[in-house]
Amino acid sequence: MAGPTLPPFTDETDAQKVPLTENTWNGREAERVAPAYTEHNL
Repeated sequence: MAGPTLPPFTDETDAQKVPLTENTWNGREAERVAPAYTEHNL
């Protein structure tokens, strides 16, 4: 997957997005995790 998936989401894009999100979170690299939780992305 080249970039973030945007709505409308499908089962296929969800299946791609979940492992990437888990891997980023579990990597414990704050500079990679923080952008996902900025006011712009909420």
